[in-house]
Amino acid sequence: MCTRFRNDTHVAVLFRCRTEPQFSTPQRVSTFMTQHGPSIGQASFVTLDPTRPRFAQASAIQSRELSSSLPAPSSLRPSIVLTRVMKIAGLLAALAVGLAVRPLTAAETRERPNIVLLISDDQDYEHLGFMGNSFVHTPNLDRLARAGTVFTTAHLPMSRCHPTLASFLSGRWPHQSGIYYNYGKKKLAPENSLPNLLRQAGYATYVEGKYWEGDPREMGFTHGKGKTARTFVRKTQESLFAFIDAHAGKQPMFIWWAPKLPHTPHNPPQR
Repeated sequence: MCTRFRNDTHVAVLFRCRTEPQFSTPQRVSTFMTQHGPSIGQASFVTLDPTRPRFAQASAIQSRELSSSLPAPSSLRPSIVLTRVMKIAGLLAALAVGLAVRPLTAAETRERPNIVLLISDDQDYEHLGFMGNSFVHTPNLDRLARAGTVFTTAHLPMSRCHPTLASFLSGRWPHQSGIYYNYGKKKLAPENSLPNLLRQAGYATYVEGKYWEGDPREMGFTHGKGKTARTFVRKTQESLFAFIDAHAGKQPMFIWWAPKLPHTPHNPPQR
């Protein structure tokens, strides 16, 4: 899901959930990518439908079905339409490279949008109010959906946390980055990461929640959590609000906000 919020902020929301174990090894991913790689990667906001037997069938949810269930969108439209979920990071990185390699003009300085990336971990597309779920209440996400663009097909880069988030940070598939497991020794090269490129372009960068890549400062995040478990996720959002207050109107911001809920605890709302 992608929307433009006010005139200076772009918001992207990613819903990441697990997929089938048949695609959980490097060999299986490599085999599948060889067979189906050119045909996948449609623009999306959702991840795989876990009830479907085949990875390539994740695109079965059609936009016409979604549009009939959504309220009429407002006049507020996103200024960027993403064509592939794997290119969210890639497009932003390209923008960051363009901003970093030469001095910014006064007009470009004013036009740099704030970028907010929200990652809702282990939340399937069926568990959203704007997708028709009457038990799970998501009023803020529903508002973003009405104001922006909702992508109706998706493909999960890998059925594990670390490889998926590494793809968001780098714009690369797991078979390109070499990251297939949560607790392996392989890490991304920080030089060309999305937050580092944005930092070089003059952005203040903030991270909170799930991340997996070691010390956030090496990856290009200037604010937010540290590399220890004690600062993994804060109990309150005071740190985030303080960051926004300190930079609003002074410096463009990139915010990576990936809380563990609804990943844990596994407590569904009362019916």
